[in-house]
Amino acid sequence: MHSVEPLDCPFCGSIGADGNKTKVGTFTRSGWWVVECENPDCPVKPSTPGHEKRKHAIEAWNDRRVSGSTSDGFHTFDELYHQRAVLFSVIVSRFPDRAWKSKKHATGDMYEGMFIAGIDTPDGPATYHFDINPYWDMLECRELESAPKWDGHSPAQAIERMATLAGVPRG
Repeated sequence: MHSVEPLDCPFCGSIGADGNKTKVGTFTRSGWWVVECENPDCPVKPSTPGHEKRKHAIEAWNDRRVSGSTSDGFHTFDELYHQRAVLFSVIVSRFPDRAWKSKKHATGDMYEGMFIAGIDTPDGPATYHFDINPYWDMLECRELESAPKWDGHSPAQAIERMATLAGVPRG
């Protein structure tokens, strides 16, 4: 009989099957089996809910899906996404002449139910995609027929670029 072994952690990639960083154990007080990532640098530190059988805990670990309700232990992805939208709307309201939004990329396409918004900084544009509902009306800025061509900036560069706005006079 082949035993079921845990897969690698989907968040940090820690090795599962050899037990290096993925632990199959029990909560002593409850006696329930759990599988958890033991990597201290894992950004999510996931674990399964308790299961009566080891096999079921491992199957739950191996069948996890990342969703908006996935948590880092403090906030869900949905909460963080909403916070990003609110914070970006504050930046947009401070610099309305530099901000824009569009329901189309420069190439004419767009992800279903989404739009792109951007702000022009001294170091180049910083952009994000948002769900149309509820965020379209939250961002009060000019609407473009299509977004400017993407310059290839990364999420880290977008944050760096927005930080350059700190010293820019209000628009």
